[in-house]
Amino acid sequence: ASDAAPDAIRAAFRRIALADHPDKLPPDSAAAVREAAVRRFQRANEAFECLSDPTARQRYDEEIAWGPAAAAAAAANGG
Repeated sequence: ASDAAPDAIRAAFRRIALADHPDKLPPDSAAAVREAAVRRFQRANEAFECLSDPTARQRYDEEIAWGPAAAAAAAANGG
């Protein structure tokens, strides 16, 4: 949610990171399964980095609300 508190974001990230961490897979996991886990973990990490930074989160929220082109125009105009 766009109004999620930082603690809620951190808790959600930890839950997802623990579930999708590649090191949690059995050693005999197929390469495709391991690669998928790495991608999911990387996406969760990127999302956490964005949402835990207030400036990046504001840009993300604006992009979701207005669309990428409108958000880029607003950023270019100092807003």
